[in-house]
Amino acid sequence: MKNISFQKHFHRIIVDGKEVGYIQILSYNSDYPQIEYNLDDEYHNKGIMTREVKNYLEAIKNDYKVITAVVKENNLASIRVLIKNGFIQIPFGKAGYKIYLKML
Repeated sequence: MKNISFQKHFHRIIVDGKEVGYIQILSYNSDYPQIEYNLDDEYHNKGIMTREVKNYLEAIKNDYKVITAVVKENNLASIRVLIKNGFIQIPFGKAGYKIYLKML
């Protein structure tokens, strides 16, 4: 099991000097760490999260072999962010949710 600092894997998203979202890794000491992100509604559909996730994954790629994501199946914007960043859906998960995986 890895011993990785939480702060190293928490990223604030700043637009025009304002904090508008974040990206973080949950279970960062596990074999299947999970990415989580959030962006203020007024910044949706502008490509911000897609770009930020891409940069974030590049920054942490040497710390992990794989990253997972759990998304509500009706959260199409989040699913697009994952797919654009090379995540693939895996056939597991509970009703109402989809699980995605990316090898780093």
